[in-house]
Amino acid sequence: MSDIDGGREAARGFHFQYVVSASRVLEMAYRNSRIGHVHVEQSGVANATVADDQAVDLSVHSVDGQILSVVQIKSVANPEGSTVSAGRILSIIESLARIPNAESYEYVTNAKLGPSGESLMALIIGGGRELETEMDRLQIKVPHVRAAIRRGRFIQVSDAVTLRREFRFRLRDIRLAQRVGTGVDSSELLSAFIIDKVTQAAAGLRGTEIDRETLRGWLSTKPAAIASALGDYDWGNIVGTWPAPSTVLREGVAVS
Repeated sequence: MSDIDGGREAARGFHFQYVVSASRVLEMAYRNSRIGHVHVEQSGVANATVADDQAVDLSVHSVDGQILSVVQIKSVANPEGSTVSAGRILSIIESLARIPNAESYEYVTNAKLGPSGESLMALIIGGGRELETEMDRLQIKVPHVRAAIRRGRFIQVSDAVTLRREFRFRLRDIRLAQRVGTGVDSSELLSAFIIDKVTQAAAGLRGTEIDRETLRGWLSTKPAAIASALGDYDWGNIVGTWPAPSTVLREGVAVS
């Protein structure tokens, strides 16, 4: 039995969900990314009902509006002792399938596959007649649900602490590529800022959509603004060339 109370467990689950969502948002920063925008806690589909969106924790859209993936994100308190069954995967995909025509239907979690889950995912990855036979055996007859199962994905990720550290490293690499100095503390502060923005999107405070232009603005936060919030500069390694030594004598400075 878990020794964590219900409120803390819920907070831990939401934190995990929004760190995973922020990691997907950050993928828009890369030049080869197909992602144009994401919606948090919503599909972003115009005619989707509240019931249709109920299972959707994140939806990922291409630049031209194609739904790349609809995602459900769940954490467990004891990932080493928790496994995901085939029934659980099918139930989640069926719920996500209310949003049709996505390229993939994803279940992201820190739990591992159980034996039946492994067998199902092997069939999905393999495709072909064996998967169709299994869906027939399970009496899955609705065409859009069968289509979603064919595109089902199971993604096992690390715990929130590890994910957040990886997010910080990726964020620092992006900033350094922009030749904007960003140290460990600075990247953690900017990470917290972006994760908070994802949380605000989840709450619908300024809409649920986050697009490339919005992310670009967050990533372009001036070093002076970050330093002001931190009370210090922690840019790590200097980017660029060292300045030349000053030739101006100053009072109080020893000159040999």
